[in-house]
Amino acid sequence: MSGQKTSPFFGGIKLAMATVMVTFLFLGGISYFASPGYIHTVPPMRLKETSQELTAMTGGVGNKVQLAIEEIEKVLSQQRKQLGVTPLMVEKALKHVTSTSNLQSIILDAVTRNRTLRVGVAGGSISARKYSYANVFTEAMQFVLNVSVELHNAAVGATDSRFYAYCFGSLLNIHELDIVLWEFAANDFIKKIGPWAQEDFTRVILNLPQKPQLIFVNFLHGQQMKKKSCVNNEKIGSEPLSRYYDVPSISMPDAVCPQVKRPDFRVTDIAVSARDGHPNPKNHKLMGLFLCELLKDVLQNVTNSVETSPSFGLNLNARGDRLPHALFPESVVYLPNCWTALATKTKENVKLLQPLSTKGWELYAPNNEASPNRTDIKQFWRNNKTNNSITFSFELKPYQNFNCTVSIATFGGPKCGKAKVYLDGNTKSAVVVNGKWGYSVTLTQRISNNIPPGKHNLTIVAQRGGFFQLCAIMTSHSVKN
Repeated sequence: MSGQKTSPFFGGIKLAMATVMVTFLFLGGISYFASPGYIHTVPPMRLKETSQELTAMTGGVGNKVQLAIEEIEKVLSQQRKQLGVTPLMVEKALKHVTSTSNLQSIILDAVTRNRTLRVGVAGGSISARKYSYANVFTEAMQFVLNVSVELHNAAVGATDSRFYAYCFGSLLNIHELDIVLWEFAANDFIKKIGPWAQEDFTRVILNLPQKPQLIFVNFLHGQQMKKKSCVNNEKIGSEPLSRYYDVPSISMPDAVCPQVKRPDFRVTDIAVSARDGHPNPKNHKLMGLFLCELLKDVLQNVTNSVETSPSFGLNLNARGDRLPHALFPESVVYLPNCWTALATKTKENVKLLQPLSTKGWELYAPNNEASPNRTDIKQFWRNNKTNNSITFSFELKPYQNFNCTVSIATFGGPKCGKAKVYLDGNTKSAVVVNGKWGYSVTLTQRISNNIPPGKHNLTIVAQRGGFFQLCAIMTSHSVKN
């Protein structure tokens, strides 16, 4: 959530821009960091102005943005030197940035109307930090645009693209987001989840009516670096999806791979924690810098576009209403729904997972997850007694003539066991779900492919063999029914 103190990364901007901030974009910018938390507001109305009004609204914006770009480039130049970032690294990191016209439109709309920009994060433990690459990025926008910028970090450790394709909209209000940062290149790879899950998430975001800008953020995990490997899901997922859907993609592997493969390479050279392989603060600054380089390029394009066409960007429907057919045939999620016990400390959950009835189950949160430096809350409905049951009620809304899929997500681990899961009291159709896994992660399993709309009950009966831990119930309309 917004309201953090300004980081040292952009602390130099205040000094460098002191002579221009009163007249231009930075007036009152610092007050944002002491502002209260997120307040629900109705998204602004767009596209009502005449061409003359649009010209008046955007007049002078190009010049102001250009002055801000010149000053922020000075600071970014200093940060490149401090972090050891070469121009080639920046070029490689931004190699798969495709069209940014949608982001240009969003930024111009926010600046001309002086409205709040809202950034959402979907990611795992890399992103579930109190201060991350996303904070660096949103602070940069705050400085440059002189509009309020809210960060809604919905990341939860040990999750993946498959879970978020269903549940992102239950952890925050996705219908109020302007920018979405996706960070699962490492988690999807480690859990051996194919690119179809990232495509499912991509299509969910691109189908949103307000057309937010999706950006793929591809991190490397320290365990891969120790093996001198630059492999994650980026090559099989982000790269083809970036080209196919015109989604910008930022690459940490492409930027640092030459260093990783050197004979004298050490993991700490790229600023990754030697203890657990997660990026440390310096590595987050590195990714934040790449995102800020993207922002600078976008602002340069905004300046050029405003000069040639003052009404540019205020029509946010350029992408169109229909997406192409899925690139990967396994992609099946459409109009997803989710009820989840996982949460964030901002407590923005839209649909909480609450049982209709329970026998012996508890809502459990591991004590070791209560880190003050993390933003996520790992909790789940848990039981380890054979034949103890828990029942949930949910409703499926009709859509055309589609039936629905029903899945569940468990929080698996070495001490986890099995459970029988069935719908509407039909024990003969029960599916056995195994929660045993080598380490603690979310696991998703389909329960049914062809459920009609209406109210339904889902019952879980624990079996022998250890704990069963339920994270979420998830549904979607499947175009393959």
